[in-house]
Amino acid sequence: MIEIRNIFKELNYETYYSNNKFETLIPENLQRNIGEEESITEKVDPNNNLAYYPEINDLIRLHFLIRKFKCIKVMEFGVGYSTRIFANALKENKLEFINKIKSLRTDGDFKVFSTDSSKKWISKTKKLIPFDELSYTQLGFSKLKTVLINNKITTQYNKLPNIRPDFIYIDGPSQWDGIKGSVNGMDSKNIERMPISSDVILFEYYLTPGTIIYIDGRSNNARFLKNNLQRNWLYKHFEEEDVNIFFLDETPLGKWNKKHLNFIFS
Repeated sequence: MIEIRNIFKELNYETYYSNNKFETLIPENLQRNIGEEESITEKVDPNNNLAYYPEINDLIRLHFLIRKFKCIKVMEFGVGYSTRIFANALKENKLEFINKIKSLRTDGDFKVFSTDSSKKWISKTKKLIPFDELSYTQLGFSKLKTVLINNKITTQYNKLPNIRPDFIYIDGPSQWDGIKGSVNGMDSKNIERMPISSDVILFEYYLTPGTIIYIDGRSNNARFLKNNLQRNWLYKHFEEEDVNIFFLDETPLGKWNKKHLNFIFS
């Protein structure tokens, strides 16, 4: 069905940036200066109050995948510039495919459902999204908890959107995000640790073949999911790009799922 190692083979970043007017999606004044590198603790600093610089190539990859696989529903863990990109890509999908999905089992609501534990960053993210794309977003707040999955310490959001996504993006939470509880005195709130979220484990069997999970960095979290997800997931760690991708590679569940897969790959 798909050779996951070649998923970006046809992607030319400069051409995609230009053709999709990324300079209007993410203005250059918001981008990191050329040659400026992130600090060693930038993404694990509990006192950070600044938004991370947008990773332009990563945002291009997200937009590219949403368009390539004709996604309708995106579930996003952690809001930010990616929410803006998802909204735009889903708007483009709706314009192109709204008349081609009438035979699919979907409500036809092209939308990114984003969950975050910070009301401040939810508010900031809303300001990034143009008025004409707000209808393609649903941003929700949820607190976090420490839970055991297969006797492993992980975190989960208390409340998730009740949807069946065809694309899941994991870029949150951080290990500091007000996570309640610990196990044997241990939790994720340590600068030498990293986030291990297990939300996807809860609803794995609600997902349908063709679903994509995209994890930005967080390779330890990706390895945890690889070892604890139970279905037939293709998996690839793109080391140079520092992203991890899963693809649910199974035979269709029935005629409706088969139609959806035919739509994706047609």
